[in-house]
Amino acid sequence: MSDKTSTSINEPTITTGTYVSLHQVDTEHKYILYKHDGSTNTSTSYSITFNENTICDIFVLGGGGAGSGNGGGGGGAGGLSFLENATITPGTYNIVVGNGGSGGSGNGSNGNNSSFLTNEATPLGIVAYGGGGGTSTTGGSTTSGTYTGTFTKSSINNFANNGVSSGGGGGADANGNGDDGGDGIKNISSIDFKTHFNITNNSTI
Repeated sequence: MSDKTSTSINEPTITTGTYVSLHQVDTEHKYILYKHDGSTNTSTSYSITFNENTICDIFVLGGGGAGSGNGGGGGGAGGLSFLENATITPGTYNIVVGNGGSGGSGNGSNGNNSSFLTNEATPLGIVAYGGGGGTSTTGGSTTSGTYTGTFTKSSINNFANNGVSSGGGGGADANGNGDDGGDGIKNISSIDFKTHFNITNNSTI
């Protein structure tokens, strides 16, 4: 998960580390990247505190479903949700990064949900759902994300695509196709993710 914020404000309070990193996009913007910690845990949890109204783009990606070990279906893509130009109000928000599903000799397991939610009794915000695991006869399914936030925003976009029974996993932009995985997505409307987040050809995320 990542969010892009302006450097001309009182920046959000975060603790960086192996799985949380701060990146400079240009002279005015940065983004914060949150990763799963690589363990077998279904998810990794974080929090972030916004100290004043902050305009952000927030990108949330669910864990991908695992393919079947029975020579069958590919896993469904983890859902992708992109909240553009949202005004995040002061407060603490909870971030969850879902792990991908695990494969084996049988059916693949589901990926796990990722989210950006308010720290309230009834949390509001974004949930990107994990992709479904493939079985011996079917590809993993996916579910489009949900948005329950009340942020002022330009748009919220949700993407999710299925794996197919013959082996291909789903991608953010398309279902699997035969033995091939579905295409990923590189842009939404006029936003190209590579330039928007200043990702070079040698970048690793």
